Amino acid sequence: MNKLITTKSAEILADNYCRQCGARVGYGDNFCRSCGTGCHGSSGEVATQNAPPESSDRNQMPATKTNQPANHQLQVLTTVLNKRWLVIGIIALIGPMGLPALWFSPRFSGLTKVITTAMYVVLSAAIPILLVWYFLDYSMYPLVDAFGK
Repeated sequence: MNKLITTKSAEILADNYCRQCGARVGYGDNFCRSCGTGCHGSSGEVATQNAPPESSDRNQMPATKTNQPANHQLQVLTTVLNKRWLVIGIIALIGPMGLPALWFSPRFSGLTKVITTAMYVVLSAAIPILLVWYFLDYSMYPLVDAFGK
């Protein structure tokens, strides 16, 4: 038998997929879990259709208000990582601890990431060694002069 799809059921079927990325969206979700865009209108308001949730997605969690801050944090993180000057500022402020921001940023080439990481590794090892060597050498001269003669 051929099932006739009415306009209302076509809207409900179309509402189960994200308009931005095409990923499957649960009935109660206000935002796409893949790309974070609003699913039921441009501002993400809840759909007004009275369709029951599908029984085939048993592992799907119901939408809660805690999903929205997580999506907001993800959008902020994506915005920060897509701006070169912010990533450079993070690295300048916190040094080697900012290297994950460099590696997660799509704005830098692989060669830049490898060279910057190698530079920080060498400097992180070389500077303490040189400082210890200098201060030990500087502090040992009076002892060598006093006991060496």
